[in-house]
Amino acid sequence: MTTSAVRYAILDRRKYRDFAVSRLADFALGDSEAFDSSRLFSDSRMSLYALDYERNLACFVELPTAAALATKPFFYLAQFSEATHLITIPLDELAALAARIDVDDSRLVFIQSVGRCGSTLVSRVFESLGSVRSLSEPDAFTNLVAWRASALAPDGVIRRFADSCVRVCCRPFAGTEASSFVAIKFRSQCIEIDDLLADAFPAAKHLYLTREPISWLDSSYRAFMDPQKVDDDDYRSWIEGTFGALHPLIKGKVVEGKPMPAWEASLFHWIANSETFRKFQDGGIAYCVADFSEIRSNGLETISRILDYCAIPIADLSVIEDCLSHDSQKGSGIEQELINNPARRLPEEIRIKARNLLAQYGYSTGERS
Repeated sequence: MTTSAVRYAILDRRKYRDFAVSRLADFALGDSEAFDSSRLFSDSRMSLYALDYERNLACFVELPTAAALATKPFFYLAQFSEATHLITIPLDELAALAARIDVDDSRLVFIQSVGRCGSTLVSRVFESLGSVRSLSEPDAFTNLVAWRASALAPDGVIRRFADSCVRVCCRPFAGTEASSFVAIKFRSQCIEIDDLLADAFPAAKHLYLTREPISWLDSSYRAFMDPQKVDDDDYRSWIEGTFGALHPLIKGKVVEGKPMPAWEASLFHWIANSETFRKFQDGGIAYCVADFSEIRSNGLETISRILDYCAIPIADLSVIEDCLSHDSQKGSGIEQELINNPARRLPEEIRIKARNLLAQYGYSTGERS
């Protein structure tokens, strides 16, 4: 088959922050060579990395082994750190090839969340079962969120490529025969396209994991904020721009030359995520909802309830217990040992301001850990 796929050796990595959204510019590339695009869908070392609307390209990465994707708790970070080659194909070719992949959406689970609420743990439980292939944060979906937030593409186009991305995640290849279910755990911003995912795969199960906002903000602050930079205008602009590029609510609050405090942009993310979830729930998407406090206080029962909702059988509850006993984000820049420094905790004066902001939006703050 003649295709337009092109393969490049990766010479260098240049992502400016670990948790930045994946993009073609993350890599310095060597010479190009023609590539058989059918291998993108049959070789387990190949995985979809990013979508570039302006260049009309879908970007895949090639890893040394398929097992390399299991070295980190986040799919896109494993791709970035382990990839040896990048392969590009036109977006229309991605859609045409992906359309050939059959998906039983009754065995498909979409894990949406507000972040910092146990979603990585739930994804890890799914993956540990053996009957589920669980992908934790494949980032092409986050690219689609940015397309929508910036009106870069109409919803029909975004839905088409959301469909393609899901099908690529579900593609069969050697070694996945035992996996009869596929779970996709998204970055928290991807709640913004959950309506398009539901439209494309109406029989899929939707999970939504949440957390009390002040507890969430404290956790997010410890994980993602640099205490040495939070008052720096450039840093605040980066935080504001990152969230604003993905949430219309935040984009509408940006004032040129006056970046909002980093904690405020972060809390607006919680608000935007929660309001979008409620809008989609009111619009008819059925969610199984779980709160972080439930997972912490009664993890075995809560995760068993989630698995029952998804119709995923589990013969051995010790699988859940084992996952609950480990840091699901171990090996990343936000593992517990790294972020539990008291110096990274949310300052009390910010906690007070956060309560006031939440009250303006009608949210109570029954603070839980």
